[in-house]
Amino acid sequence: MGALDRIIGAFPANERESLCQQLSMTLRAVVAQHLLPGADGRGRVPAVELLMVTRAVANLIRNHKSEQIYNAMETGGEGGMQTLEQSLAALVAARRITIGTARAATPNQRLLDQRLRAAGAPGMAP
Repeated sequence: MGALDRIIGAFPANERESLCQQLSMTLRAVVAQHLLPGADGRGRVPAVELLMVTRAVANLIRNHKSEQIYNAMETGGEGGMQTLEQSLAALVAARRITIGTARAATPNQRLLDQRLRAAGAPGMAP
């Protein structure tokens, strides 16, 4: 998750070990919101990425394995977790945003296209 990496990256390298230890014990959730133009051209629609810090996620933070946190988010739906691409795909499928808007908002086009197909988004072949 990018927000967590930005928090950790804001500290000097010699403080990151201690910071990761502290975050793993105190952090409970990270919410990142992207306000996107609505498909109807009026207003904004929030795409929300949610990371719940479970024991497994805390262990990943503590051991500096932030690259594995995304996988935990994808499989942690029952715990309320959601990736940006999952949120974008659901918004496209509900016709709240356009595919073009979703593609402009994601850092991972390939993954978004997979989620769009899985969500049965309009214009995406299964």
